[in-house]
Amino acid sequence: MPEGEISQRTATAAPSETATPREDYPGFGDLDLSAANRAPAAAPSGMDDRVTSLRMLEAALAAAQGERDGLLEDVAAAQGERDAALADRDAAIQARDAALADRDGEIQARDAALAEIQDLRGHLDDANEDRDFFERKYDKYKAEVFRTQS
Repeated sequence: MPEGEISQRTATAAPSETATPREDYPGFGDLDLSAANRAPAAAPSGMDDRVTSLRMLEAALAAAQGERDGLLEDVAAAQGERDAALADRDAAIQARDAALADRDGEIQARDAALAEIQDLRGHLDDANEDRDFFERKYDKYKAEVFRTQS
């Protein structure tokens, strides 16, 4: 509402809607402000200043309410952005947790493969020792056979 313009409600309100005592403005009492707004020339002396002040206050109130509504919209938009950011963060955390679980599974598989390699190396070492033992035994047997044949 432009500054200095009174609301449609105030301009068309019945006297009972606008006639309220105003303790913070001495002298207003139970005034019929709608009548004063329609006929400012008939207002008593000093009343024009009060009506102008009232209109200015009404315009300031409307501007403050408009600003408040704008701020409430900004807060709602910010809350929506925050909620979206939190949802994105939660999705990122879940993706990270899934990646960590995959990595843990890969680490366990690698550890199992390393354990199997160690086990196979142990069997290979045993087989090499057995081979060395039998090669020595064969060499002894072969040497004895050559000695007995000669």
